[in-house]
Amino acid sequence: MTDDVVVVGGGLEGYLAALSAAQRDPDAAVRLVELSPERFRHESGLVDVLGYRDGLVTDPLAAVADLPDTHPYRRVGVDTVRDALDTFDDVTGDQYAGGGTEANALVATPMGNVLPASRYPTGMAPGLVSDDRKLLFVGFEEVSAFDAYLASDRLGDVAPFDTSGVSVSFPVEASDRPVTRAFARQLDENAKTHDGVPVRRALADTVRSYLDIEPRVGFPAVLGESNHEAVRTDLADRLQAEIFEVPLGEPSVPGMRLRRLLVDALDDVGVQFDSETSVVDVETTDDAVEAITVQQGDETATHEAVEFVLATGGLGSGGLTSDRKTVNEPLFGCHVEHPNDRSAWVADAPLDDQPFARFGLDIDGRLRPLSARGDPVYGNLRAAGQVLGGTNAPAEKSQAGIAVATGHAAGVAAVERW
Repeated sequence: MTDDVVVVGGGLEGYLAALSAAQRDPDAAVRLVELSPERFRHESGLVDVLGYRDGLVTDPLAAVADLPDTHPYRRVGVDTVRDALDTFDDVTGDQYAGGGTEANALVATPMGNVLPASRYPTGMAPGLVSDDRKLLFVGFEEVSAFDAYLASDRLGDVAPFDTSGVSVSFPVEASDRPVTRAFARQLDENAKTHDGVPVRRALADTVRSYLDIEPRVGFPAVLGESNHEAVRTDLADRLQAEIFEVPLGEPSVPGMRLRRLLVDALDDVGVQFDSETSVVDVETTDDAVEAITVQQGDETATHEAVEFVLATGGLGSGGLTSDRKTVNEPLFGCHVEHPNDRSAWVADAPLDDQPFARFGLDIDGRLRPLSARGDPVYGNLRAAGQVLGGTNAPAEKSQAGIAVATGHAAGVAAVERW
């Protein structure tokens, strides 16, 4: 059986591509071939559409018009970015905030900085820097990525409110690694301490002795993975304060929560989901992709399709590879523009704008990867997310936004075949 659309890769861009394709055409047979669900370990859970461009960006969508023509947002257009965010809002519902405005919110980070974000988990909302109420940061001694004292000192220097911090030991010892996900599971289950006390109660009892009159308390983002709202509500009731999370690096518990929401949405619209597979062969003609062969364990299967979407990620995810001479897109052999002189791949200073951060595929307005001549490599192949070039997404804080916008656009373009 031939699918209408096969999305190859996964991640935020792949999930949005499959979801948008199935929503736009409910009769379409859409398949998502996910190479690894672990990509969501790297997702903060925030959607940063555009945070920095010659300074802090207040209104990211208004700033799209000033971006270079090769930027992914310019390729798809600002109206498509809005449509993509609407799709994201519909899927995440009351689990996410930020949809009521086009302005960026400022989220506190583990280092006491502020991070501009367009969408953010509801569990982070009470910690926004625009709120002028006092707050207490609570760190865990076992989670070195969040120093509550440092976060309090640095944020206190710039925030219009008083901050304080404390570090406590998590009430239950974590035998599994990483400890962040182990703590999340223990809070989900409300596991018992050695004294037989439920972990949420033990944690609240410990924090209460440090709490003065702060109306909001921030913890590392480990407050449950599958039962997050119950954990926050329980702690809030016991501490009589609003509870919020501070996003951490990988492995990101909010990133895995976001994956759960998206998997449920894909299931609701009937997307065929093949997880933890690898692509072992690709069949193409001069102008089209015909099929891919995938392997899962010891079994292989060949999937033919009318349209394909490439969503394999960038250099860190294997969607792009490099050696001492070249940068490549290994799956379909798409062109990656880069200097032949390797010394031109990096800037002189480590903190300068690094040229290699802009490496990736160029696309046309239909999301089709372009050859060195500027022609589509294949007429039925679209690309989305971190595999795209044209901007330094980490520096401008736009990675998740580009994933959502181009994933949505690629999925829609694939079923509409425009």
